[in-house]
Amino acid sequence: MAYKLTYLSILILFASIVSSCSTDESRVGELVQGSRMTFEVAGDTRASVTSTSDINAEGSRFVIFGDIKFPENSDRNQMVLFNKAEIAYRNGVWSYEGIQYWINDGEHSFVAIHPVTVTEPDNFDYSNSQVSFTYAIPSTNDGKVSKGNINDILAATHRRLYHSDDPASPVSFKFGHLLSLINLSAAFDDNIMDEKAYIEFHTLELSGFNTKATFSLFPSSLLSNRQTDDRDITVTAQSGAGNMTVEFGTPVKIMNDRAYVKLFADNDALVMLPQTFSADSEAKLTLTYTINDDPTRKKVTMPLNSIVWAIGKSYNYRLTLNRTGLVVANTAITDWDKLDAGNFDAR
Repeated sequence: MAYKLTYLSILILFASIVSSCSTDESRVGELVQGSRMTFEVAGDTRASVTSTSDINAEGSRFVIFGDIKFPENSDRNQMVLFNKAEIAYRNGVWSYEGIQYWINDGEHSFVAIHPVTVTEPDNFDYSNSQVSFTYAIPSTNDGKVSKGNINDILAATHRRLYHSDDPASPVSFKFGHLLSLINLSAAFDDNIMDEKAYIEFHTLELSGFNTKATFSLFPSSLLSNRQTDDRDITVTAQSGAGNMTVEFGTPVKIMNDRAYVKLFADNDALVMLPQTFSADSEAKLTLTYTINDDPTRKKVTMPLNSIVWAIGKSYNYRLTLNRTGLVVANTAITDWDKLDAGNFDAR
C-alpha cells in the first residue's frame, strides 16, 4: 500500500509540474518580443525653448516614463517599462541604458519630460500611464523671483498598440511647452511732442503671480488609429504670490511714431506658470520709464485681473503710452512653438 501511495504521489507531482510549465509557456507566449524600442525627437517638434542651440545637441537629455497594457483577455496586469529613465543624445543618436523591446499586442504608453531636473527631487507620481509632478519656481522667502531661474518645461506623449508585423519605427516625440510665454510690445503716441521725442523703459515689475503648480500628463486614449501623440494635461494646486523685477541693462527706447517695439527678444521673453487671474486679483505689471532726457522716472501699471495664461501659449500684449496713461491695444495669442530649437540639458 505504501508503494502504491508513493507512486501515486509521484504521478500527482509530475502532473503538477507539467501543468505549471504549460501555464508559464502560455504567459510567455503573451509576451512575444517585437523590434527593439528606440526614440527620437521629431523634426517638427514644438519643443522650441528659449535658446538658439540645436535640440539634437551632444549631451541633450530628457526623462521617460513608459508602461504596457495587455489585452482584456490576458491575465497580466499593466507593467511598467520605464520609470524616470534618461534618454540622452550621444554620438548622433538618442539612447538609454539597457535594451527594451516592443511587446506584441501590447498597448504601450510613454510620457517624456525635459529638463530632467524637474523630476530629480522625486516630486512625481507615475501610475496607470499618468505622470504628475509639482513644479515650484525658485524664490526667496518673501516671494522674490529671478527671471533667469524659471525653467522652460517641455513634455511629449505617445501611445501605440503594437502588432508583430509593425515596422521597426522609433517613438518620435513631439515636444511641447507646459508653461506660458509672456512678452510686451509698446508704442509711444503723443500728438503734442514732435517725432523726435522718445521714452525709455528701465524696469518691469510683475507681482501676484502663482509660483507653484501640479501638472498631470496622460497620453490620450487610442480611437480609430493604433497610435497617437495627443496628450491630456491638467494644471492644479496653483499657489504662491511671486514678485519679479526685471532691469533692462540697456533701456528700451521707443520713438514717438506709434510703432510697436518688443520689450524682450522672442528667445528672452518671460516664462511663466500657466494660470488664471481671478476678477478680484491684485496681480499687476508695472513699467518704469523716462521721457526724453528727463531723468525723472514715471510708472504705468497694467492690472492682470481676469487674464488667463494657458499651457503652451505665447502672449504678446500691445501697449500704447500716451497722455492718458497706458492703453492695452490688443493681445496676440499664439501657440508657443518653433521659435528656436533648444539645447536639452547639454553638459
